[in-house]
Order: sequence, then C-alpha cells, then structure tokens
Amino acid sequence: FRPKYKDIVRVNTWARSFDKCCSYRDFEIYCDKKLVAKATSKWVLVNSVTGKITRIPEERVNQYGASGKGVFEEEMEEKLKEPESSMLTFQDKIGRTKIDTNNHLNNVYYLDYAIESLPEDVYENNEFNDIEIMYKKASRYKDNIKCYYACENGKHIITIKDGENNIHAIVKMW
Repeated sequence: FRPKYKDIVRVNTWARSFDKCCSYRDFEIYCDKKLVAKATSKWVLVNSVTGKITRIPEERVNQYGASGKGVFEEEMEEKLKEPESSMLTFQDKIGRTKIDTNNHLNNVYYLDYAIESLPEDVYENNEFNDIEIMYKKASRYKDNIKCYYACENGKHIITIKDGENNIHAIVKMW
C-alpha cells in the first residue's frame, strides 16, 4: 500500500540515541492507520560559525531524551561504499530552486538525481521499496554534479560526485 496524492499521512518521530557528536532519529509514516514507511537517520551537530562537527551538549540530549526504540531490527550499513566500477549516466548543474535554507542542495534532490541516473529498463521494472542515502559532502548552487550508476547483488547504487570527482552522496535502492 502506497499513499496517493492528497492522502493524509501521519508521521511519528523520536530520538533513538545520542553519541557524542551524533544522534539517531527514527520515523514511522502512517496512512489510514497503516504503517506505509519507516526510516532512520543519523544527524550530526555542526557549529554554524566554523562549519565543523561539534559535541552535542548534555542539556540538548536531556531535552530530547533517547527512547532506544529503533524501527529496524537490523542495523544498516554504517557507510555505503562506492562501487568499483560504474558508468556515468547523468550530469547537471545545480539550480537555485534546489537549494535549501542552508544554501545546500535540498536532500530530496539527491534522490531525484539518483532516479534520473537509472537506466530506463531499471527505472521501468522496479518499485524501489528500500532506499539508503549516505550524504558525504554538501552540494551547492551552481555545482556541477555527475551521477554514476552500478548494480551489485540486485541493488542499484548511484554515486553523486562533483566536477573534481569528490563524492557528495551515495544512494542505494532495491
């Protein structure tokens, strides 16, 4: 069951755990009282002046609390890896309409780029019920991006890089 346009969904979210500089947040999405999606995310606290990752203050940890409850039975891979061989399938220059309030590429567009990068037969013949995204480096307005596609063990992997071959994100879909 997948929600349709204009369906009303309810999102439950909570902090699962904190560890020095990062926290984990889990999500459940319901439509008509049915669980239709679940997700987990890892967050880091970044100093807005220096741009460096910083320790999460104890008062912030206490404010949010940690439930310890995760939505997945198995832990996901800590880091996605770039496939050894892949092919360039899509390129773009990031426009201003894709930039968020932090002047970075809005996270949803990484998934859009991954979908654009899929070979036509892969796009037409898969539902992609599972998606993992690892963000490595912020993409910004006017950055040139290149998307590389590979398929390993039935999982479709798109590596999003800049013009200097630095990885910005890796998206795995199956």
